[in-house]
Amino acid sequence: MKDKRNQIDEIDEQIVELLAKRMNLVKEIGRMKNESGTNITDEEREKKIRERLKVLVKENELSEEFVNNLYTRIFMESRRIQNS
Repeated sequence: MKDKRNQIDEIDEQIVELLAKRMNLVKEIGRMKNESGTNITDEEREKKIRERLKVLVKENELSEEFVNNLYTRIFMESRRIQNS
């Protein structure tokens, strides 16, 4: 069990690192949007991401509700970062 928990710890570190990378890109996109006067919220982009995630969820046998809720939070944080 200890080995499995260590593997989970490693995966958690990777998840946080990937989220940090994503948010750094979000900051850059936010600056570009501000410079061009583009609206921060891009509902069409979010819709496309969610559609792509539906496929990934099925391929990986995950709960669609779980992933959808997770990405709702990710989108909220992305908007917060772009608005700051």
